[in-house]
Amino acid sequence: MAGRDGGPAGYGSESPGFAPPTPTAVLENWTNRTIVSTIYVNPQGMQSDKPFDGVNIVINRYEDGSTSTSKVIK
Repeated sequence: MAGRDGGPAGYGSESPGFAPPTPTAVLENWTNRTIVSTIYVNPQGMQSDKPFDGVNIVINRYEDGSTSTSKVIK
């Protein structure tokens, strides 16, 4: 059954009890991690210890063995 706004019933302005999902808390503190290595990867898959011109995927490895990735345009 569709709501007045054309979407599913219960998900529009016609539903006064609707509330968006509530964000959850962060349970661990990741700010004290120490980076032990950083690898830059370009769109062609080439790896370097220095950033490439253009798009880079940055892979940080931490002392606890975990990694994080991000996309950076330089």
